[in-house]
Amino acid sequence: MAPGGRWVKRIRDRLRGDLRLTITTLCVCFAVVWILPFSIYRFAVGELAIGLLDLLIVLGIALPASHALLSGRSDSGIRIVATVCCLGCVAAAQAIGLVGLLWTYASVAFVFFVLPRNLALALSSGTLLAVMVVAGEALAGTFERVSYLASAALVGLFAHVVATRYERQRQKLETLAWIDPLTGAGNRRMLELELSQATLASAGTTVPPALAIMDLDHFKRINDRFGHEAGDRVLVAFAELLRELLGGVGRLYRFGGEEFVLMLPATDAAGLRALTETLRATVEARLEAPDGAAVTVSIGATLLRPEEHWSHWLGRADAALYRAKRGGRNRVEIDDIRASREIRAYGIAGPPSRAAGGDTESPEARPRPAASLAEESARPTEAR
Repeated sequence: MAPGGRWVKRIRDRLRGDLRLTITTLCVCFAVVWILPFSIYRFAVGELAIGLLDLLIVLGIALPASHALLSGRSDSGIRIVATVCCLGCVAAAQAIGLVGLLWTYASVAFVFFVLPRNLALALSSGTLLAVMVVAGEALAGTFERVSYLASAALVGLFAHVVATRYERQRQKLETLAWIDPLTGAGNRRMLELELSQATLASAGTTVPPALAIMDLDHFKRINDRFGHEAGDRVLVAFAELLRELLGGVGRLYRFGGEEFVLMLPATDAAGLRALTETLRATVEARLEAPDGAAVTVSIGATLLRPEEHWSHWLGRADAALYRAKRGGRNRVEIDDIRASREIRAYGIAGPPSRAAGGDTESPEARPRPAASLAEESARPTEAR
């Protein structure tokens, strides 16, 4: 794709993903199309002061909005645009009376859509009070002032309600996009994003982060015997138990089915071994199936290596989990040189099967850690 085409696509993606930036861009486009010609007309007929005011308003919102659109850092640019719009309304109300005063309705609605609630309330209230002070003959009587204030406040109230409702819906959709709805853990999409961020953030550090993949043993038997609702309750209890044990340390993700991933902050091999063994033993002691039988977990864990890609890091933890399952389940395996040999032999996907000798279950194949989300469908529950 040509450089120009890439810029157009980048800007289009930013507008699609940011309603505040989209509204601000529309405000700028309207100002250029509507206010700028009036500025030129004012200069042509000799109304230099008003023409200069119109020009300054256009430049004051166009420049910061353009920077926000091109750079992707929209917060400061949007706040400048909102402030300029409100100040421009006050100046226009003083300079041209009623015609300038009418623009306050649009400005009040605008700030509630693009600014945080408290800031929007403060800026819009200040604008309305300032306009009432400088409007002069346009709001000469008490009735006119009260009517103007009430109508403008109503516009602001409507804008506030709509903007607040939109923000709540956006947050709900964002939660659905990043959080597993059953267990409250991060989902696979969040896992891949935060693994990538963690590998970048750890560059140059002496103590690396750690990764552990945990798989509930023989979970298919619980679903087959007691039903999927009972299996879901076990998964929820497992996630809650992990959060209780970790006490806010580390990030938990549901990788799919009965498999979870735990990303831990900077630690060493001894600390990783101690923590994962504690998790394994506590799960065995406290997590129960519907019939009261103990539910156990197999864990594969590893530390991040220098300059390692996140998919290879996850692949090594996955290979360690395979060894834990093959070695009898309900055990912890920490990555060592054997994992590297397995990855070289089978690729990052690891060994093709996790069936341990003597098991009657046949594990189903699942997408591997390095695969792209766009190429994968949801992974079915595995028989482990």
